[in-house]
Amino acid sequence: EQYSWGRLSGLRRAFVILALLWGVGECVSGLDNFTRAAATKDAGHWLVDKVSTPGSLVTNDRRVAFYSGRHGDLQHIVTDVSQVLHGLRQGEWQDSEYVALRLQRQDLKSEAWVLEALGASPLKVFSHPKGDKVMVYRRP
Repeated sequence: EQYSWGRLSGLRRAFVILALLWGVGECVSGLDNFTRAAATKDAGHWLVDKVSTPGSLVTNDRRVAFYSGRHGDLQHIVTDVSQVLHGLRQGEWQDSEYVALRLQRQDLKSEAWVLEALGASPLKVFSHPKGDKVMVYRRP
């Protein structure tokens, strides 16, 4: 027996509408995550042959480490940008050649702060208009 929309109770209609809205939201979220992650994937792929030795990359993003093949170097993945910069000033990660920092799209203050803290322009910047930005530096 087929059900028509008119025969569904109010509660069942609400459930169907919520399920449809949830599905649309998940689709939009998936597209947004894909767009935002494009810079991390591009940065990791660019770094992959430059950081082939263990410990040669310091980053604040696990995805950059994953795509560059350095996801096993857990001591070199520090999620807080300020801790990465402080560690570099303190002489940590002496064996690292590259620093890759992911900044969120709305985080313009941190970008200026990173440029000032490292005292140099990035070697390469990966960004997407609607996504995050990854700045890659040679270790100072």
